[in-house]
Amino acid sequence: DKTIKSLMKINLNENEFFKFFINLIDKIVNSVNIVLFKNNEEIYKLNQNIATYKKDFFIRNTPYKLTIYTNEPLDEQKVKKLGSFIDYAGFYIVNFTHNKQMVENYIELLKLSVEAMELQNPYYKNHSKIVSIVSEEVAKALYLPQNDIDNIVLAAQLHDIGMIGEVLNFLNKDKLSEDEIDLIKQHPLIGASLVEPINHVYPIAEIIKYHHERNDGKGYPLGLRGINIPLNANIVALGEFYAGLTSNRPYKKAISHQEAVKQIASLADKYFERSVVDAFLEVEKRINTKIQKVAHE
Repeated sequence: DKTIKSLMKINLNENEFFKFFINLIDKIVNSVNIVLFKNNEEIYKLNQNIATYKKDFFIRNTPYKLTIYTNEPLDEQKVKKLGSFIDYAGFYIVNFTHNKQMVENYIELLKLSVEAMELQNPYYKNHSKIVSIVSEEVAKALYLPQNDIDNIVLAAQLHDIGMIGEVLNFLNKDKLSEDEIDLIKQHPLIGASLVEPINHVYPIAEIIKYHHERNDGKGYPLGLRGINIPLNANIVALGEFYAGLTSNRPYKKAISHQEAVKQIASLADKYFERSVVDAFLEVEKRINTKIQKVAHE
């Protein structure tokens, strides 16, 4: 019982929890094999061994069932203890599922907020989509793990979530005061705080916080340099920069894709990690094709 309660304080995902849980049961009952089913579909098997006896345990209030195979029948006392143990696991699963849905709902709310912001401002149409396309392709070209790529894409979609309140009124201006510029420079910090509640599931707060930092230390909000800027943030920073170059703004006209490619190539080591720029140059044609499709949607 204490083990399951302690697990509820650890940020295991569903698969990690089941793996730990089933291996723990295996040690408790000295089983030959344990199989986990969800809605009668097998989703996890400890091994391929076959035994004479089996016992089914339904995990209360969930669609999961455990089948435990043993060489000897389980005695009544052990069945009761296992049942109690599995019930506690059920509490964890229900809690996990509930929290997961809350996280997904919160993400949808944030995405809708970004979409509403972009709809209000003609200069920012498809902005987050463009940043996402560039960031994802660069991350893939760097052969990052899929989990990192997923987090980069989500961060790219939400990178400007900190552009709220009074800041939105500045986006259509062609000239800003120093106070207005200083306020805009706070949006990565505001955005990072807005995604902090889901950072234990989707660790993107750091990416959003640092997506305007530059390798030469002249970025914001903290003026970080070089290796102090996380790679994933550097990738989204390049996506943001590309989107800014190729989109019209009140204070400048958009430049072409090829002009943007040349400019980004010249900024390796200055604005962005060279490896990130090299990856971008490797996939820039595919990026352009995807962005053209978005522009015609």
